[in-house]
Amino acid sequence: MTLERIATEPDPYKPFLLSQGIRVGDLIFISGQAGYADDGQI
Repeated sequence: MTLERIATEPDPYKPFLLSQGIRVGDLIFISGQAGYADDGQI
């Protein structure tokens, strides 16, 4: 099975080495997501 990291751009979580989600086959796993503004501020 292929593992695919899911991220938006800009990725506000990149400095923290966190994935926004992971797709494995037909399944998508996500964890608590924080909202952020258009300028990337959380």
